Amino acid sequence: TGGIQNYQSASVTLNNSTVSGNSAIGNYGTGGIENYQSAILILNNSTVSDNTTSGAIGNNIGGIETFQFATVTLKNTIIANNGASDCNGPVISGGSNLDSDGSCGLTGLGDISNADPLLGPLADNGGPTQTHALLPGSPAIDAGSSDCPPPVTDQRGLVRPAGLACDIGAFEVGSAPTPSATPCPGGKVPTNGGCVTPTPTPDLTDTDGDGCPDQWELGSDETQGGMRNSHNRWDFYDVAGLSGPTADGIVDLLYDILGVIAHYSPQGAPPYDAHYDRGPSSGPNPWNMTAPDGSIDLLNDILGVIVQHGHDCT
Repeated sequence: TGGIQNYQSASVTLNNSTVSGNSAIGNYGTGGIENYQSAILILNNSTVSDNTTSGAIGNNIGGIETFQFATVTLKNTIIANNGASDCNGPVISGGSNLDSDGSCGLTGLGDISNADPLLGPLADNGGPTQTHALLPGSPAIDAGSSDCPPPVTDQRGLVRPAGLACDIGAFEVGSAPTPSATPCPGGKVPTNGGCVTPTPTPDLTDTDGDGCPDQWELGSDETQGGMRNSHNRWDFYDVAGLSGPTADGIVDLLYDILGVIAHYSPQGAPPYDAHYDRGPSSGPNPWNMTAPDGSIDLLNDILGVIVQHGHDCT
């Protein structure tokens, strides 16, 4: 087999594909696609051309050979100009196919049998892979099935249909690149309604793990916990919430201020609780507290939590 060998109940589907320039050397060879032993082969909007075989004994097929209970289904596909013959074995037509020697037994709706598709040589006609262009006057032009598109492009990624209907095969004559969306100015992004300014994704990095993102702690808004040290987990006096000594993201009266007052213990005696304790301020701002110092007193703790009242990291 020169190109593709499909057998033992395997299934191969080719869409917008070209099988060309393959050669089988030896007897009983198939240049293009050999399909047998209950395998399933489906070709849609594809071109199989210029495949050859050099054998002198047995079935030597240039295009597609199908036997031993295998099936091949063609739709909008060209099988043409293959050595020896285009097809050998039964073919199921989904309509709008073309062969160049009548060997595929095409009798479906829109099929064109025993006709020259007027293919150009395998060449770079645009797109990532080579194709056979349809030359002017080709019977394959605008002869595709009425339910095409899909596909909305040909093998090259160019728009189908370019004319009154899709062309048969992998190449669409006169097709132009799919138009891209008009770019939006000034960093805006396209939507169905035009261009909009994207909503920035917030940076929630919290280096010190105190519940306040770094960008808030380093900001100038004190009500969002700003003007603090993003590496000091103790400088945010959010000590309690609804479920007890668990931070809830805001310094409030009920849980934080009253909670610190309720645990007032300047000598570190009960009801001291380290959750409500902070050490002296480490900088010019009174809310830049330090690690617990073992006592909950008026200067560091009660006044410290009061000056942070309303700081919110939620």
